[in-house]
Amino acid sequence: MTATLAPVTDVSTREGERANNREADAMEAGASEVGASEVDASEAREAAAARSRALALMALRLPDEVPPREHARRICLGVFRRATAPGRSLLLQIGERASTVVFAARTQPVAFWTIDHAPVLRVLAEVEPRARDGAEHARLLRLAAREVVPPERLGVLRGLYLPAIAASGIARAIVSIAGDGGPRVPLARIARSVEQGCVTWSRAALPGFARDCVAAVLIGSVVLEAVGEAVGLQGYVTREGLGDPTRAGRAGR
Repeated sequence: MTATLAPVTDVSTREGERANNREADAMEAGASEVGASEVDASEAREAAAARSRALALMALRLPDEVPPREHARRICLGVFRRATAPGRSLLLQIGERASTVVFAARTQPVAFWTIDHAPVLRVLAEVEPRARDGAEHARLLRLAAREVVPPERLGVLRGLYLPAIAASGIARAIVSIAGDGGPRVPLARIARSVEQGCVTWSRAALPGFARDCVAAVLIGSVVLEAVGEAVGLQGYVTREGLGDPTRAGRAGR
């Protein structure tokens, strides 16, 4: 199997800043034109700031000095140096701007895919923080995620019944939150996290850092859900749920 890569579109920091400024100016101008009260103007600025943070995530640059295959190898190394490697597995590294899916045989990558978060981030940037219902936002986020993770891309792995391993801090946090602190979580619980995350994003008046954390978990959850549906996964596990190879070695002596 050859590696398949999705193009990751780079958005320059300067372009991101200009987009942020235009968005904030438009929000403030709109509030003035309709004669909004001071409270309405404050909420408009809050909405503009939330959108600006989501757009800023799109403008982050990824280091390009590491070749994609080497990046996939490092993902495997980071997981399996502390966990027993199954015969075949699927590793998912969730980042802020992109995610990597690695199909591994033992400790070595066989194929890998890059998932661009930009379409999902654009949908998130358009969400009104004070909206009453997160159901519509969940629907739109899922549509965007399914565009970047279409079934035909990862469908070759369907029927292999692969263990799916959360291979990054964000992915492990999602499994832990959805699984009530345990190392395993069924896909249905990930789907529930998407819905709950959309409600939190829509209703809560969160400070900047907390809101960015919710955004990272929400985007990661919708990507994990889309990958799970495309491959036919039962759920996800962290490396803690795979077993310690050093303990296994000692037990066999």
